[in-house]
Amino acid sequence: MRHEQIFGNEKITSPDVRREVVTKCDRYLRTETRTNYEDQRRENKEIRSSFLSAKCDGNP
Repeated sequence: MRHEQIFGNEKITSPDVRREVVTKCDRYLRTETRTNYEDQRRENKEIRSSFLSAKCDGNP
């Protein structure tokens, strides 16, 4: 007798398939995190450069 589990709309019949689904989800989460991290770094760089240019303008 096989153990079946409903996962979302998919019926999963083996641990291998479930592992694949989890890996896909995990990879998606990692990708999201990386994108947010790079956006954050870009934002920080922009803030830093505008701050420096403001300081330069204030102190000739």
